[in-house]
Amino acid sequence: MNPNIKVLYAEDNPQDAELTCAHFAEVAPDFAIEIVATGEQCLVRLRQQPFDLLLLDHHLPDMEGLEVLKSLVHSSLQIPVVLVTGVGDEELVVKALRLGAINYVPKQSDYLATLPDLLRDVLQEQHQKHRRGRFPRTLPRRILYVEHLPMDIELTLRHFAAAAPHFAVEVVHTCSAALARLAQPHDYDLALIDLRMPDQSGLDFVREAKRLHLRLPPFIMVTSKGDDAAAIATLRLGAADYIAKREGYLDQLIYCIDHAIAHHRLNHLYEQLQSELSERIRAEAELRQTQEQLQRAVSAGQVGLWDWDIRTNKVYYSPEWKRQIGYSDDEITDDFNEWQSRVHPDDLETTLQVVQTYLDSNAATYEVEFRFRHQDGTYRHILARGSKLLGEDGAPLRMHGSHVDITERTQMQAQYLQAQKMASIGQLAGGIAHDFNNMLTVIIGMCDLGLRELREDDPLFHNFQQIREAGDRAAALTWQLLAFSRKQLLQPKILKLNTVVANLQSMLQRLLGEDIKLVFLPAQGLGNIQADAGQLEQVILNLALNARDAMPSGGTLTLATQEIEITAHDAHPQHDITPGSYLVLMVSDTGIGMDEATTQQIFEPFFTTKEVGKGTGLGLSTVYGIVKQSEGHIWVDSEPGKGTIFKIYLPRVGAVTRPDHFALNLTILPGTETILVAEDEAALRQLAQNVLGEAGYTVLTASNGSAALRLLEHHDGPVHLLFTDVVMPEMGGQHLATRLALMRPETKILFTSGYTDDEIIRHGVFDASAHFIAKPYTMTELTRKLRELLDATDERPASGNS
Repeated sequence: MNPNIKVLYAEDNPQDAELTCAHFAEVAPDFAIEIVATGEQCLVRLRQQPFDLLLLDHHLPDMEGLEVLKSLVHSSLQIPVVLVTGVGDEELVVKALRLGAINYVPKQSDYLATLPDLLRDVLQEQHQKHRRGRFPRTLPRRILYVEHLPMDIELTLRHFAAAAPHFAVEVVHTCSAALARLAQPHDYDLALIDLRMPDQSGLDFVREAKRLHLRLPPFIMVTSKGDDAAAIATLRLGAADYIAKREGYLDQLIYCIDHAIAHHRLNHLYEQLQSELSERIRAEAELRQTQEQLQRAVSAGQVGLWDWDIRTNKVYYSPEWKRQIGYSDDEITDDFNEWQSRVHPDDLETTLQVVQTYLDSNAATYEVEFRFRHQDGTYRHILARGSKLLGEDGAPLRMHGSHVDITERTQMQAQYLQAQKMASIGQLAGGIAHDFNNMLTVIIGMCDLGLRELREDDPLFHNFQQIREAGDRAAALTWQLLAFSRKQLLQPKILKLNTVVANLQSMLQRLLGEDIKLVFLPAQGLGNIQADAGQLEQVILNLALNARDAMPSGGTLTLATQEIEITAHDAHPQHDITPGSYLVLMVSDTGIGMDEATTQQIFEPFFTTKEVGKGTGLGLSTVYGIVKQSEGHIWVDSEPGKGTIFKIYLPRVGAVTRPDHFALNLTILPGTETILVAEDEAALRQLAQNVLGEAGYTVLTASNGSAALRLLEHHDGPVHLLFTDVVMPEMGGQHLATRLALMRPETKILFTSGYTDDEIIRHGVFDASAHFIAKPYTMTELTRKLRELLDATDERPASGNS
């Protein structure tokens, strides 16, 4: 038999090339195979001579197979490509198919036996596509990109060039320019629109395009900040998707663009299908033909098709429909009972009622969500849509429609609701903290006043001291609760590591439960670290909770500390540890452990080993971020069945600035200046007036910013400093400070608040550490802070940006 199928085989392994040629010569003499050893030679030969098929090895000496596919996308060459891989690699296969490869072949022991038939099937399939006017290669997709931020444009275009070379992107920088483009003849496959454009919002742009009856292609809205109202409005306008510009969103964007275009084309094809099925005589033949045309299109869009003959109860299930639930094409029987048996028992009655109600109605389509059993026994969330075909008597003959796996979307919705709930709890905690901090400031201040009036041998002195200590512990507890919701003021300080861990022991034991033993092994004579105590506690809590989940049957969690010196010789490049002195916190458990592949991913955002719905995958990424912000390093070692150990390296620093034990300081620094106190809490105003008045200051008080301004209008003397709460009714501290800077620019300003840092920032106080004192504060701390500001002759007066 004379060879009539010309195959170019790009393969740099001489042994593999020789075996392949010998096998084809023996069992498939109709193939003529030419061997090239590099990617560049492959591209040159394809330009020089036509071939029927390219057999492409992924690993070539000068470029990867994916690079060859990208070059083909940008060229005018149209040739079916089959990728040859050394091992099965799902991610590689997905990328190759996205770039236009028709199929792939893993180099397994007997792959040559089936290779000739596989190549014949590919060629036959491509021949059929050519007859229908469809091309085997990945066609360019023209995208109108409406964006005004140069950095976003550059990053997007660079990412598309590397990961999606079949995208042809046309950038416009204003909505008005985009409307002008749409008014001209165009063939855009999709519009990518930034929600916040300079001349009008993306929503108004879409509304205007529809009002002008412009041919707006499928569109995806992107935004730098997620907004529920904007997301709902976008989807109601018919958007294919709404995507926030978070980490990794560009990879998601490529998938969403392909999905949106495929879904749009699918809808168009589906409308054609409905029109064709309206002709009764040709219904069966046209349905089979359309199913063949749609099979691969819906696979790309991850939409499973079905067609139910109500008279025979037989159902056609597309390959993608079967793939969604873990089966191959020949493993599902073609009857209605197959579908019914897989619907979750709790959803079956409702789902069948929806179908029957639709069949009895005049509605054009129906839609229903239910849980559907996968081959592995789990249930997937399915969105089913369908329509019916009526007979001459008006009775339903057939139903056809689609299944879309929305499990991931459902999980994201649940996580979003959980995040909303946690945000509400955090907001509630912030409000409670504000009220507690106000009350605690009064309690601590009054105790200090009482202690100043009593001798140490007075019986009441000890009672007041106990109240004072309880107030300090209450303030610490409020701060610790805020640490859980990440609402605490960030204040890096010199800390003793052993003290931070010891203070958490009782809370950790309650969180771990009775079946987990907690062991703390502190090293003696440790140095100090500089970190935010709340963030460090968050690290320990996250690691402890992960360890608890890894020990479902109980076990031991060990916390240990040590001090080490790492030299340039000791530093391991893989761990990126800078030489120096470190304090090490070790958190180890006796749990189920992790394999090497898992340990390499655990610090990635959204990666989790927990069951669906039981983890967001953000805990360890948060731990990693906190450690890095503290100029530290984190390392993990784990094996399946042998538990896990985390080691956190934090740089050693100088002495602790505060003693770890309670130390009473009642010193009130005196002064003679005039202080204006703006505070809406009456007890705090009275306390400040009493204490500062006793210290020699002239004290003016006001219940809010408006009252303070009225007082200043009638006060002829100097006001050396304004001490103001940030959040007050009528007029807050920031607005008051701005007005005061115009009236009395020489007046210095000290802010205070019992709210958390995000509330303070929302009210306009940004660099809070310079001219800010957090509630609860002691009178000693207040007078010391006042003297620091009043005596600082080289500082300019604050105007609120402090």
